[in-house]
Amino acid sequence: MKTATLSFTELFDFPPISAGITKDFIRKNQGEIPVYGSRKDGKPIGYIAEIPKIRFFENCLGWNRNGSVGYVFFHSHKFTTTDDHRPLCLKQKYLNILDMNFLRQAVQDRIFANGFAWGNKAGVDKLKALYLDIPIKNDGSFDLNTQKQIAIQTEKILNLQTYLSNILDIVENSTIKLDENNINKTKEKPLSEIFDFFKGKAKYTQKYFLSHYGKYPVYSSQTKNDGKIASIDTYDFDSGESKWLTWTTDGIYAGRVFVRQGKFSMTTHCGLLRTKKCIDSNIDIEYVAYFLNGLLPNLAIGDQNRRVTKEIIKNISIPIPIKENGDFDLKIQQCIVSRYKTLAHNKQKLIDLLNVLNDVQIKPDIKL
Repeated sequence: MKTATLSFTELFDFPPISAGITKDFIRKNQGEIPVYGSRKDGKPIGYIAEIPKIRFFENCLGWNRNGSVGYVFFHSHKFTTTDDHRPLCLKQKYLNILDMNFLRQAVQDRIFANGFAWGNKAGVDKLKALYLDIPIKNDGSFDLNTQKQIAIQTEKILNLQTYLSNILDIVENSTIKLDENNINKTKEKPLSEIFDFFKGKAKYTQKYFLSHYGKYPVYSSQTKNDGKIASIDTYDFDSGESKWLTWTTDGIYAGRVFVRQGKFSMTTHCGLLRTKKCIDSNIDIEYVAYFLNGLLPNLAIGDQNRRVTKEIIKNISIPIPIKENGDFDLKIQQCIVSRYKTLAHNKQKLIDLLNVLNDVQIKPDIKL
């Protein structure tokens, strides 16, 4: 396939945007015109009325300069943007000979290929230094038909990857529940008799992470990467050889529990269950984690922002298997944990496979 290489400045105009479009401005000037920010999914962050002093755009691309850096979208309708999302307008002379859907993906691929990210924002000047390869015919004119074919095939590939991503998300955030009908006797044990309860600190922000990079993990409300959101040069907690638990206190996956050992810190979206020194040695902390993972998500309160508060945690008692003499049965707990780990291992293998499939770079097959 023959191509011609054109710079971004040859292809696009970079119009200025209106300053001061904040969430507060949007709230005070609500209307029907979408305002785009830096969301990864390309959805508007709000809608405003048509205001004379605001610059509006239509039938052009827009790219995320900040936030979810590099994602590009085609806006066929009237819109405006915050400073985090910038319009990229195809020059008039190319409007009928270049396909916007082809350009959207080509621009996004080029931005990603240059390594722009949260710490390396895709500013206007940086984009002006980039270029695109555009399909051409034998006579040197732009091949609009090939552009459209590439755009259609690319869209099919992206839809497949989105489907795989959705499956991956479901699998990653699924809860493993075993059939425990073979347990004869249990005894309720309040969590308040096993743990002390703590919440994370508000000081842990992206700005803090950048200026305090180190080796100690910080846990938050995310579930990917075992809840780790960053690594810093200090820590707030040290479990030593003991096993402690953390839980996600809010968000979509509120109530997910992780076993922790060693030195770490937490954001305000994470809580800690620190084992008491007087804990019964016949209570397996990993069994407690397994049980709570099946229980806590169902106790989350709220709709838009689901929460599992410290107060909810404090009032929980869990059933622990016991022997005939009434002592906690450590052996049965460990057996349950072993079965759980086997299933968790198989789940992780499925996640790894989905990640491999999702990361495969598939290119459109265009035969000329």
